[in-house]
Amino acid sequence: MTTLAAIANGGLQRGAALIIADAQTGYTAIGTGAGVLAVPLTSGLPYTQLSLAAGVPASGIAAGQPLTLINGSQTQQVVASGSVAAGINVIPVASFTANANYATGTGVVNTPQNTDTTLQNEGARQVTGNVVAGANPGEMLLSSYLSSVLGTAGTQYLEVGFFAGDATATANSGTLYARMLVWFLGGTSTTVQLDTTV
Repeated sequence: MTTLAAIANGGLQRGAALIIADAQTGYTAIGTGAGVLAVPLTSGLPYTQLSLAAGVPASGIAAGQPLTLINGSQTQQVVASGSVAAGINVIPVASFTANANYATGTGVVNTPQNTDTTLQNEGARQVTGNVVAGANPGEMLLSSYLSSVLGTAGTQYLEVGFFAGDATATANSGTLYARMLVWFLGGTSTTVQLDTTV
């Protein structure tokens, strides 16, 4: 026997049909984005390229792709001015002035877009912790605890995604419902929360 907790009746009337869909397992995934800076950026100076410590991941970077520099709570968005193939470690960008000092090791990641179907560079995933209905029609509140054993200790993770549909424990499987930027160090723990409407 299964017990269902009603959050709201959604306007059901006596005699109305209630269809309960098969439960699906959701997954929360973390990724390392494009990589980390090999050369620091100084606040107030102009730049036309980003040098990474290693080559960009297999997906490469398209010309016009918005990128985000992220170092803890400090961020800046820039735009790739040319395409970059996998394995190349220099990203040409439209000229910008650094809004802060970005040290070696600062993360670089594709800025989330509505057209994303995967993370830029998925590193690990786990079953999503808690999904509940929000106050508005179609609203979902997702909460996932990223434990200290998720991912690789000392690795900087820059993106998190919530996957469902035919998602499994395999990287890049399932339908990406939401992607957002984070700054999470493997070997530590944090909770990520998302309020989304489907």
